[in-house]
Amino acid sequence: MGHGPSPKIGAMSIRGADARQDLGQGDLVPLWFDSFVRRVAVLVVLSGLAGTVLAVAGRLTPVWFLMATVAGVVLVHPIVGGDPTLRAPRTRKANLWATLTVVLVAALVVGNVLLSSNGVFVNRDPGVYETTGRWLADDGGLVLEHNSGPFREAGLRDTGAGYQPANIGGPGLYPQFAPLTAVFAALGWWVAGPHFLFGSTAVLAGVALMVFALLVGRRLGMAWAFLATLVLGTNAIFVYGSRETLSEIPMLLMLLVGLLLVGDAERRADLRLFALGGLTIGFTTLARIDGLALMIPLVLTVVILSIEPGVVAGRSLIAASSGLVGAGLGVLVLRLRSPWYLESLWPQTSRLLWAIGVAVCVAIGCRAASRRGWLVSVRWNRVLQAPLQVGAVAAPLLVLWALTGRVVMARPIAPEAPSAVHGALAALWISWWTGPFLLVAGALGWAGECRSLRIGPRKLETVLTAFIVVSVAALYLWQPSIRHDQLWGARRFIPVVLPGFVAYAVSLAAASHRQLWHRWYGPPATSMLIAAILLPSLATSFQVRDQRSQIGAHAVVEEMCTALPSGSAVLIAEGQLFHLLLPQTLQTFCGVDVATTRLVGREEVSLVGQLAKDWDARGRRLFIVSANPRPLGDDSGLLPIEQINYIPYSLETTTGRRPQSMDIDERVVKSPDQVMRIYIHEATADVD
Repeated sequence: MGHGPSPKIGAMSIRGADARQDLGQGDLVPLWFDSFVRRVAVLVVLSGLAGTVLAVAGRLTPVWFLMATVAGVVLVHPIVGGDPTLRAPRTRKANLWATLTVVLVAALVVGNVLLSSNGVFVNRDPGVYETTGRWLADDGGLVLEHNSGPFREAGLRDTGAGYQPANIGGPGLYPQFAPLTAVFAALGWWVAGPHFLFGSTAVLAGVALMVFALLVGRRLGMAWAFLATLVLGTNAIFVYGSRETLSEIPMLLMLLVGLLLVGDAERRADLRLFALGGLTIGFTTLARIDGLALMIPLVLTVVILSIEPGVVAGRSLIAASSGLVGAGLGVLVLRLRSPWYLESLWPQTSRLLWAIGVAVCVAIGCRAASRRGWLVSVRWNRVLQAPLQVGAVAAPLLVLWALTGRVVMARPIAPEAPSAVHGALAALWISWWTGPFLLVAGALGWAGECRSLRIGPRKLETVLTAFIVVSVAALYLWQPSIRHDQLWGARRFIPVVLPGFVAYAVSLAAASHRQLWHRWYGPPATSMLIAAILLPSLATSFQVRDQRSQIGAHAVVEEMCTALPSGSAVLIAEGQLFHLLLPQTLQTFCGVDVATTRLVGREEVSLVGQLAKDWDARGRRLFIVSANPRPLGDDSGLLPIEQINYIPYSLETTTGRRPQSMDIDERVVKSPDQVMRIYIHEATADVD
């Protein structure tokens, strides 16, 4: 290739005769793969954003959704739809690895869809997303309106877990959490009913893996992209997140697409793409409120890049500004449609907002100083680069300290222990699922990235990725809001930390290969490095390869819906947490009005009789769902309808070893006397 001008691949500069070795023997990203992934990913993101806007407005219907999505495509396609300016050679090797990557991702998607969990009982986040998604698919709004008529007149509670009243004394409920995940679940219901309601996250995970492969492929080549995709896609934490309906996967997709657009913007020098990329990263708050944490590194890139020529810093300023707008809109949506949830998280959210405010002030100051030429001097250059140099040394040492120095402290920890104790052991707990070497290699790869930023040209995509990974990792490890010693807690690392460490670990392997490829021990050393990165993920995911949570729960709900005619009224008696697990499940899946009561004492019995008369006067039937075969004692006036048996889940603590199951902090209870028995009776006017 000679020693002429260096071709640029994404944010990577290839120099001289070693270019072929740097890219894995000319293994570049094929144009068809690049264009296909970009178009599919942008379309999926647009569909999610269009659905969210319509859901907030209460207008999510197939017709409105199709019109909004088409309008979004018409607006965005002229900006993002063109082929990249870089014309990569269509080598046979690149096409082979790209094809293998597509096949791998397709296989993972199919497997995870078939093994997707049925989180219809609202005991955890998936139940809230799935019941809300099911409601959105039929009703189109984020306010669940039910508990009308006699139930409301009697002042009965209608709120299960994960929901709160929209208006005091009113009929509506607000769901917990940001809406994007539930919107994707609703779209999945339209496409394939319950299969994609539960499997929507698996499909999104597949799209995210393709974007991840494209980003890695642009920097390292498709062979290394295939390896990174294999490591991430088969890791037990990622598999768990793909099979559950959780918000981490949509957040990951939004972040990766944002980084992809920023990279395209740099390659095309298109300011519109910079704005769209930053806006997409900001919209991660539509999936998770902690998407606000991404705004800090996004704004701080303006500080680091202020020492570059004005146009570079200006581009980072555009991306940061649009990111703040997107994040602000996400918080506004949460304020409008889940205000009590935002208020419950306000202490943490306010700290993030203060940090963002400080970062914005620093960025504005550095930008102003840059425009005046104050940051051009070598002295200021070194001051701004100092954090990168310190981080390059400190990151690997901190990870090694967390994995080795804390091992002697690994002991059962009480759930009420301070979060700092949990954070101290978080790296050890995560290594249960990734293997310690991946974390160490990822930290070393990140350190190498920082070194390249210090000695080479800085690019917004490169700086932003490095800052996002280390800042979010530090946030989750320093102040974890959940225990990480089981998959339920470890899922918090899916959006940023896990893919970041995988990418940097593979980058380290690629760098080692480039340095050692011409030596006799190069191939064996590279093979051992790859095995140390890949095999732990394969081993841990193999143990949970066919597992999922709430197996058969949807069939139980369908059986209940068969026994409860649509439009009927259902009174759920407290017991076995039915009053928390079932209200919104029955209301959304069965189309019934729901209320809960204790059903103890003569007063409640008289209430049931009066409710039966009131509902009968409206031409509707009243049913009682309870865990008691005799909910009213003598059962006077009750007609037995159905008995359904289901094996429930109970809490399982895992404080000293890696769990052997994907049932997160839940396990199937085998004891016959702990089977969940659901009794359905019809109440008549004869109840007294």
